[in-house]
Amino acid sequence: MDVYEAIVKRRSIRRFKMNKVSMDLLKKCVNAARLAPSAANLQPLHYVIVTDNHLVTQIFSFIKWAGYLEWNPTVDEGPPAYILVLCDKRIITGEGTYDVGLAVENIVLTALSEGLGTCILAAFDHNKIRPLLNIPLEYDIKLLIAVGHPNEQSLVADMTNSIRYYRRGRILHVPKKRLEEIVHIDTF
Repeated sequence: MDVYEAIVKRRSIRRFKMNKVSMDLLKKCVNAARLAPSAANLQPLHYVIVTDNHLVTQIFSFIKWAGYLEWNPTVDEGPPAYILVLCDKRIITGEGTYDVGLAVENIVLTALSEGLGTCILAAFDHNKIRPLLNIPLEYDIKLLIAVGHPNEQSLVADMTNSIRYYRRGRILHVPKKRLEEIVHIDTF
């Protein structure tokens, strides 16, 4: 799959099979993040890979999965792994957000190329994750990425009158604006 095809295909997955994901594959995803551009090459990001069943189950309970859906996956539909993205505040504040976005996109595209699904999560209880994973206070907890083998399909839908994603059966539809609505050539 080429890069553009992966970008078009990548959607958030919220239902996973219980199959384990190899540590080598998870490290490959983090290595892809490590190689992402970094503002002034400061490289403030750190990552925590979580695969321990007890920790994965606890983290699952701290997450709000789907803001527009009146639904959350059950524990047995949850991911077998997470990658937590941290930013070292001693190196950078504020601009670290750009680094996070670039690194996370590398993670999710690498995962997709290996047949994995991901869900980038910001709606989780940071205050419970910090002590659970022994995260020092010098690190901002930025994002959590659920990683696993997908057990649902997620597709792009043309946006009509709402940005709300919706589920029909086991297919999640994600409205996106049409290219013609957002692109401007030579002038706005």
